Amino acid sequence: DNNAQDPDTLLGKLIRVDLSGDEDHEIVALGLRNPWRFDIDPQDQVMWIADVGQNAIEEVNRIALADLDGADFGWSGYEGPEPYLEGDDRRPSDAVAPVFSYHHDDDLGGCSVTGGVVYRGTNLVGLDGAYLVSDYCTGWVQALLVGEDDAIEAVDLGLHIPSPSSFGTDQDGNVYVLSLEGTVFRLDPA
Repeated sequence: DNNAQDPDTLLGKLIRVDLSGDEDHEIVALGLRNPWRFDIDPQDQVMWIADVGQNAIEEVNRIALADLDGADFGWSGYEGPEPYLEGDDRRPSDAVAPVFSYHHDDDLGGCSVTGGVVYRGTNLVGLDGAYLVSDYCTGWVQALLVGEDDAIEAVDLGLHIPSPSSFGTDQDGNVYVLSLEGTVFRLDPA
């Protein structure tokens, strides 16, 4: 099935939900496979989306909130930046390309991206505005830094979190990583 590109199903979509119940849910963006956590950075007015791959590639997308309505992230015509399935109008010409991706068999390894948070605290020097992301199988934590012309630099934080499943922050901007092994880790400077 090509659910992520099919406007008649909510699968593979980013949905705007009307909490009043007066209106139907609205499809905002499409072409996602299995987004595992997203974060909105109110300072830069962007959304970061970690999207779990199918067989080989994990990806992170970054899009300005002003460009979100109608965006197509390309699944299932693309897995990460690479062509995946063909036919059935699966490959939109204007697909939003990921800003960060990794193969399961490359140096980062891994099997399932765990999306994180945009860091806006003060304790982790040099990471202001970075999107923190991990991988469920390897447990590494990367900081995705936005540089000149929106170029992304991935910085390995040298951490290993067993089975990371989610991220969170507190009122002071401290970042926490939740492990399915039962521990909540706080990221502090070395």
